Amino acid sequence: MPNVATFRRTQTTSTLDREFYPPGTVIPADQAIRDIENRVIRREDAVIVNGNQVFHRLDDAVRSCDVCNTAALASDLRPLFRVGAGTAPAQTCHSCRVDAWSCGECSAQVASSVHASYLTNGRIRTDTYETVSRDYTPMCPRCAERERLRHSDDLYGRILSYSDRRVGNIPSEDNTSMLYGLEVECCAVGGPRAEDVVSALHNLTGGGYYVTKHDGSLDNGFEIVTRPDSMATHRAEWSKIFAAIGGSDYLQRHLRSWDVPRQCCGIHCHIDKSQLSALELGKLLVWLNHPDNREFIIKVAGRQPNSYTSFSSNLKVVDGRRLKNGRSEARYMALNVQANTAEFRIFRGTLNPEAFGKNLDFVEASVEWTSLGSGCSLQDIRVPAFIAFVKERRNRFPELWKHIVRWGYAPADKKQAR
Repeated sequence: MPNVATFRRTQTTSTLDREFYPPGTVIPADQAIRDIENRVIRREDAVIVNGNQVFHRLDDAVRSCDVCNTAALASDLRPLFRVGAGTAPAQTCHSCRVDAWSCGECSAQVASSVHASYLTNGRIRTDTYETVSRDYTPMCPRCAERERLRHSDDLYGRILSYSDRRVGNIPSEDNTSMLYGLEVECCAVGGPRAEDVVSALHNLTGGGYYVTKHDGSLDNGFEIVTRPDSMATHRAEWSKIFAAIGGSDYLQRHLRSWDVPRQCCGIHCHIDKSQLSALELGKLLVWLNHPDNREFIIKVAGRQPNSYTSFSSNLKVVDGRRLKNGRSEARYMALNVQANTAEFRIFRGTLNPEAFGKNLDFVEASVEWTSLGSGCSLQDIRVPAFIAFVKERRNRFPELWKHIVRWGYAPADKKQAR
């Protein structure tokens, strides 16, 4: 952690007659809160220190309560559901949560003015928290919406149109982390129709986490499309799906995600682009497309580039929204930058839990490694630096680390070698 020195504030010629820290000044987070309230520092000027954490952007350390607009440490803010806000909670300080009630499903805080929801006979109803809590489990708006969609007869257990976007409306379990969305292409083999395999899978796994959609690139196939959620939730949900597949002779015989005649299935992972800066997005582009990294990225992907997932060193972000290769939109690139998401398209399809976990580990590790707080510069975005980053966090990314060692990019740990 850098030394927190005492800086003499420099007088400015501002018409507001305020004092500002020189850009890059290092100050404690609690002092930053006081100075924001006194209009002493600007949001772009200071480097904030909170305990052993260093924040290079003020918004990462100190934010305003969405209700009372008071400055507070970002770590002290909690989500609170309010009247008229739907399933999008406000980030609020402790004072604004005093009279809140807790959701019985996810423990989220809900303003006392918001009615509680409850499930009865497959339908969602609402009433005052006091009334609901006597006989039912009170639910916040986000959990209620999830249950409503889970019990929707026309959403699960059938193959939806490719253009159906309702899965994006299913609330996530964890709104505090980076959100990811998965698309896993699958095919029905050995006789049954894709619709029959989808029905069998749904009967074992239930609804609420994923839908199945038509994909014109697949023969007798479909894609499993998940709701946006944290990577921890995806790992937990796919563990259940793999257990269901492993316990079903029917699905083991008739469900595939790679070893089909055309070997066309892939796995795509979307990242919520609103949580990435332009620099972080640029780093991801360099990481996946730089020629020096090509061999390693292909190893991770498990397949060679094709017309649906290709590499290019001639890439740029246009207006922070769209990735282009020369003049053509690069939809089928290794990283497809869309209006709202950035999509990893490199992976071959798999229903093997270890290979699947390796893919999730790679995406999450890549996002963290290229983040502003990691210390990774554009010049450092090469395989050795990434492997060093993963090695330090191998307990968090165990499947990726196992594969890195297996491929010979790093020696095995002493415990692994025994």
